[in-house]
Amino acid sequence: MMDDISKLDNPPKYYISFKVKNEKSARDELLKAAFEDAKEQAVSLAEAAGLNLRECVKVSFEPFEHVEYRSNTGFEGIGRMAMDCAAANIETSFNPEDIEVSETIYCLWITD
Repeated sequence: MMDDISKLDNPPKYYISFKVKNEKSARDELLKAAFEDAKEQAVSLAEAAGLNLRECVKVSFEPFEHVEYRSNTGFEGIGRMAMDCAAANIETSFNPEDIEVSETIYCLWITD
């Protein structure tokens, strides 16, 4: 149906919202992966500097020297996807496996 509608001279726009089935466990898993990635990078940097990584003393979602930059882009949040139904751009299938999410965390590590 969407494919047929997209071939109209003036096709409508569709807005498709979706959510993760178990948002809390998905976010927990994502944060654990972000922390492990941060730790791997910290170990590599410490070794390159000839230091030993001891412990993470602070984790934040904002840079420690926080400067805020905002965009006026009109997206209403993660999970909202606007789909322009021009015939050349439409896809006839949507695969949840194609969704990529990321989280940025900032970690402060002690070395010796």
